[in-house]
Amino acid sequence: MEEMTHQQIAGELIALGSDCGPGEFHGFVVARAALRGASEATLPREVAMAWLQVSHLSESLYQVASSLYRTAIESLEEFADFDLALLLPDDETAMDDRFSELTCWCNGFLEELQASQGSNDWLMDPDFQEMRSDLSQIGQSLAPVPDSEANENDYFEIIEYVRVVVLSVATEAQRSKMRLR
Repeated sequence: MEEMTHQQIAGELIALGSDCGPGEFHGFVVARAALRGASEATLPREVAMAWLQVSHLSESLYQVASSLYRTAIESLEEFADFDLALLLPDDETAMDDRFSELTCWCNGFLEELQASQGSNDWLMDPDFQEMRSDLSQIGQSLAPVPDSEANENDYFEIIEYVRVVVLSVATEAQRSKMRLR
């Protein structure tokens, strides 16, 4: 199956009547992959429908969601190269729009972490609380971000930080599972 672009996924989500955008949806998917890892080999359709708050899910969007989930799991495995790419608009998109979608990505990731908090006590650790607070601040940012080289550099640094948070969550989730065995 050919990969859908950010814009195509946005169109599919709009067609379903979901208020969720591609970035937020990918944040959900990546958080679930980070927390569950290979213990949940496939993304349950019902979970994707709940995230999107829809009663049905097109087969094409479910296949995209499943592919994104598998890719996230593979990127977060213990010996992977951590090549996780956040589903965000391309570099030709205005910086303000790209940053806005990054805020949505962070909110989706945080929402799934929040939903899983009760079964993952380690998320209450001060280090993880600080990371969650950082992502929350990114997610709440509403200030316009004009196109500039400095903002471009900051944007990529923020993306790298978000990726580090994702890796930290995935690593600790796996450690926690090992301790429970």
